[in-house]
Amino acid sequence: MGDFCNWIFCNGLIDLGYEGVPFTWSTGRTLDTLKSARLDRALCSASWRSRFDNAFATHAAKLNYDHVPVVVNTVGLSTPHPPYFKNQIAWLTYDGFENVIKRNWNPLAPI
Repeated sequence: MGDFCNWIFCNGLIDLGYEGVPFTWSTGRTLDTLKSARLDRALCSASWRSRFDNAFATHAAKLNYDHVPVVVNTVGLSTPHPPYFKNQIAWLTYDGFENVIKRNWNPLAPI
């Protein structure tokens, strides 16, 4: 998983987040054996995100498989979401990370 997270970071990919059920994969037939996780994600580049700034992903209803479909809507949000920031711990290892934050952080920017 660490290699995959590093690949996402190195390629500058952004997780679109999601609406819907919190997990995209599950297995088990009883509560005692049930396991679930958010394995499937919608990722994009910064240029794609700026082109489709209202895009979002939905975890659709589970069919007959152990994964739910992830549907990307590029038209607009179904419900308003405030902007959010997610920090990747790997960013802290980047030389000059602190300077990037200092140059770009604007505490007076509207949320």
